[in-house]
Amino acid sequence: MKKYWLILATIAIGVFLAVVISYISNPPPRKPKLTIEEKIAAVEVDLKTLKLTLGDYFSTHNTFPDSLASLSEPIDFLGWKDPTDPFNLDRRPVGRGENPYKYIKRGEGEKAAATLYSYGPDTDDDAASVFYNPQYGTISDGDIVRHISAPADDALMGVPGRWYVYENQQLARAADDNGIKEFMLALKKFRYDLNDPKDSAAMEMATTVTLEGWQGELDDLQALLERNEQAFTLIHQGAKRPFAKLVVVEKELHFESAFPNFLLMQTLTRLMIAQGKKFEAEGKPEKAIRNYIDAIKFGQSVGNGMLIEKLISMYCETGAYKALGGFLINTQLDPTHLEGLLEELEELEQTSPPLATAFWHKHLGFVHSIEQSDTLGKPNTLGKILLRSIVFPFMKNKMIKNNTKFWTEAIKYAKKPYPEAITFDMDSWLKKMDPVTKISIPNFSRPLVRDTTKKAYAVGARIMAALELFKRRNNTYPDGVDELADILNPIPLDPFTEKNFRYEKVGDAYRLYSAGPDMRDDFAALKYNPTNGTQSPGDIIFRE
Repeated sequence: MKKYWLILATIAIGVFLAVVISYISNPPPRKPKLTIEEKIAAVEVDLKTLKLTLGDYFSTHNTFPDSLASLSEPIDFLGWKDPTDPFNLDRRPVGRGENPYKYIKRGEGEKAAATLYSYGPDTDDDAASVFYNPQYGTISDGDIVRHISAPADDALMGVPGRWYVYENQQLARAADDNGIKEFMLALKKFRYDLNDPKDSAAMEMATTVTLEGWQGELDDLQALLERNEQAFTLIHQGAKRPFAKLVVVEKELHFESAFPNFLLMQTLTRLMIAQGKKFEAEGKPEKAIRNYIDAIKFGQSVGNGMLIEKLISMYCETGAYKALGGFLINTQLDPTHLEGLLEELEELEQTSPPLATAFWHKHLGFVHSIEQSDTLGKPNTLGKILLRSIVFPFMKNKMIKNNTKFWTEAIKYAKKPYPEAITFDMDSWLKKMDPVTKISIPNFSRPLVRDTTKKAYAVGARIMAALELFKRRNNTYPDGVDELADILNPIPLDPFTEKNFRYEKVGDAYRLYSAGPDMRDDFAALKYNPTNGTQSPGDIIFRE
């Protein structure tokens, strides 16, 4: 019996030693240290999941929790994992998890909002006041921030079931501050039937009116304007808000548009301009100005979205700036009104979202769509399994890498002055691209030219207002734009050339124009027409 137990003990010791020796010889692989990029990706997923979790909590309690710890008491809303910020090195537990994400609750009811943020790659707590942007370097200043608010009124916003993720701290303020609500509701209230011959005729009249002014009895157009008075009122109300900006909407990790129909936005802007022309004809200059300025704000409100939204913004703003320039030629305003107009125009220029933002959102939209692609169907065959597990992941990584490289370089150029930006060699980049990425990338120069054209009309309107103010004070126009230094400081330059606008005093009038996309001075003898080509010859003439 003793011999039997001795044998068992010997075997047990042998197995134990074999396991120990095996462990020493082949230790389990250590969890690899995450790169900065991998940590950022993990943070993005965590914050998006936390955002959805907070949404579930709000749906149950009609308020956001006081802390992230409340997400697990008494119902475990956080069953998915402990929220741990890989960039939080404080090692001071606050709520659940060793290094939790930072969380701030604001307001109640309709104004309920909350902020989630990670310290970001610099590992510093910037209190969500500085926003991390990889364009400034992988390890650059700023926190990775997500702002969310209570779900908006579905009937008002027209996009039910989505949570609004604000792109910066300003947009995280109370929803009542954002005129985008009234703008969206205006589009929902807009009444226009493309198939109605009278409405179609009215829109043709509106196009003519924006170019030539209001002339005669235009009954169909008048009827369309009266039918949409409620939409116009909502736009004016939204334009009075402290700001009006499109919110970037995320649903299931996709970027989505919050506006229901951009074509309607263009049409409604055209009607606002036509109504402004009607006010001019009726001798109501203040109402005309308000229509043009609010039409600019209406268009500008979507300029911080995706590229298509930026293009719509350019269309609306350019049309309104053109109308305002024509108004300044034909209408005599007193100095007080001109001074107020100059302040508004300067503010509009300063708050106009840059083209680089639209390009960046275009890139993000592509990345999200590729990351979430499921085009291969269910992997029910060996071929699909191989494609899904080996080939497609490789393709995805390559496409995302190519797209990121392109847009990083394109955005650098988009931030440069036009004479430098237009030299961006898009063709050489496209030669390096895979077919899918190549198709996804829009033409770089067209939006650049359109955006710069809009800037030219915006600056041109401000110079024209300054010229009129100079005349009211001195009973004559200046001999050169340099004499406007007391009104405009600094004097704005032609965005196409980064030089002064072409200006010439002609008797009791003046000639003012931009060199246009070709950057050549055609002495206002040839007018730029984009239908001849985005970079076709010709000057952008404000007054001949």
